[in-house]
Amino acid sequence: MPPRMKPSGAIMAVVARDVLAAIVQAKPHLGHIGPITGVPRALLVDQASIFPLATFTSILETAATELCDSSFGLSLGQKFHISALGPVGELMLAAPSVGDAIQQFVRYFSLVQTNTKSTLAVSDGIARFSYVINDSTVRCRSQDANFTIAMEYGMLRYMLGDAWRPLGVELAHNPGDRLAAYQRHFTCPLRFEGRQNALTFPAHLLELAPRAADAARYRALERELADSLREQTLLLGMQRGLEAWVAASICHALPADVEAVAADFGMSQRSFQRGLAECGLNYAELRNNVRLRMSQSLLAETDMPVTAIGLRLGYSETSAFSRAFRAQAGCSPARYRAAALRTRTA
Repeated sequence: MPPRMKPSGAIMAVVARDVLAAIVQAKPHLGHIGPITGVPRALLVDQASIFPLATFTSILETAATELCDSSFGLSLGQKFHISALGPVGELMLAAPSVGDAIQQFVRYFSLVQTNTKSTLAVSDGIARFSYVINDSTVRCRSQDANFTIAMEYGMLRYMLGDAWRPLGVELAHNPGDRLAAYQRHFTCPLRFEGRQNALTFPAHLLELAPRAADAARYRALERELADSLREQTLLLGMQRGLEAWVAASICHALPADVEAVAADFGMSQRSFQRGLAECGLNYAELRNNVRLRMSQSLLAETDMPVTAIGLRLGYSETSAFSRAFRAQAGCSPARYRAAALRTRTA
């Protein structure tokens, strides 16, 4: 039996929306980040519960690139309070001990984000709280690591108050020319280019109670989340996962051909094509549809010149972009933008 394509990762839509809104609020000139990563404006009011992890990581990476700041995820992560994790965050705050809080985070993190592994290990009096994405279709993940580790660092600092004493921070990527920014953010030794992202701290801190510990609320939330975990429906289907992969690849000017996607999904090209056929999907058509939706969002929601849009979407020249757009949309990019503007101002 040929290998089956695994569902791509997902993240709570509310987290993705909050991150995108925070980026645009802090840096208004990055208003095009949503459209260029394949996210329509409608996402900000969409009540859907899931969001492609590959698109979320692409948002972070694109913002960092646009700002020429490879440590961007740190500043974003430190602004996110534990309550942003919804019921999972509430459960952690109500836990009888920090150790219980982290164990519950590990247990229920799939309700926040899938295809990701968090672990808590204790050895020789040192606790190690690690995080890694286990999804080969997430091509760019440095800013996600910055964002998540900064958020978890702040989460522990909030729960422990003055008792918080980090021993070290480990990150799987290289800091580039922004080492000083990492040193300012984390008041402890740093280690880069390891296998995982992690925080280490004295194990005795696990025995302390969070400042908002509440036994009755903790028990109620635990029952609620246990039911949610049993009924979990966060995993994305093949089509949405592929669309997110294509959008991220186009956004970051990475290869988006069938060889690249099959490799990232851990399949041979033959098995990959067979899997698509079983689902009634055509990869070339899917890729073209993603590029069309991205171009429509950029034309309708930003003032980016048509020439710049074509280049961002991988076209060698404006005429090639215009021909492809007209063939799919039935009108020129300029006419589409004009019609979108009339609709928006009507």
